[in-house]
Amino acid sequence: MLGIKLTLNDDSIRDIVGMANMPLLLFDQYWLALFPKEHKNSRILACERRIVDLMKKEARIREKTRILSEKKQQAIEKIQSLTAAAFTYKLKSAQAEMKKCRRLILKANAHFLLANYHLGLIEDEIGKVNRDLLEETIKICYAQMHESKARIDYLEPKLENMRKEVKDMTKELEQTEIRHENTYNLLHKLVGPDVIDRLDKERNGEKRRWF
Repeated sequence: MLGIKLTLNDDSIRDIVGMANMPLLLFDQYWLALFPKEHKNSRILACERRIVDLMKKEARIREKTRILSEKKQQAIEKIQSLTAAAFTYKLKSAQAEMKKCRRLILKANAHFLLANYHLGLIEDEIGKVNRDLLEETIKICYAQMHESKARIDYLEPKLENMRKEVKDMTKELEQTEIRHENTYNLLHKLVGPDVIDRLDKERNGEKRRWF
C-alpha cells in the first residue's frame, strides 16, 4: 500500500493523509458504500457533522454574497441612470439617491472582502476535517482488510473442499441414477410392470414404489 507498512498507531497513516489529494469523502460513492450509518464510529460521525456545519455556513455566505452582488449591480445601473439628473440638472433627490447607491456599493465591496476571507478559512477547515476523516477511514479500512483477508484464508480451503465434495457427489449421483434406470429397465423387460408393482408392495411391508 503505497510502499508503506501501516499499523493502527503508525505515523505513516498521517504521512499518507498529507500526500493525499482527495475530494470530500462524504460525496464519494465508494466511501458511502463502505460506511453506512450503522458502521460509523463516533469520530466519523463528529467529522461528518463538522463538515456539514461548515458547508451550511459556506452556503449562507455565498447566498448573501449573491444577493449583495445583485443589489450592487442594481445600484450601479441606478447611478448611471441618475447621472444626468444629479449633475446636469442638480436634482437633490437624484443626488441623495446616488449617495445611497454608493453606500450600498461600498457595503457590498466590504462584504465581498470579508466573505472571501471567511470562505478561505472555511475551505481550510473543511480540508482539515476531511483529512481527519481520511485518517480514521484508513485506520478502519486497514483493520477491515486484515480481518477480511484472514476470513478469506479461512474460507477458501473450506470452499475448495466443498467444491470437491459436490463434484464427487454429483458424479456418484449421475452413476447411481444410470444404474437405477438400467436396473428398472431390465426388471421391466424380464418380469413386467405387474410383478414389479407386487414386489414393491411386499418389500418390507411398504406401499410406495421403489422403481
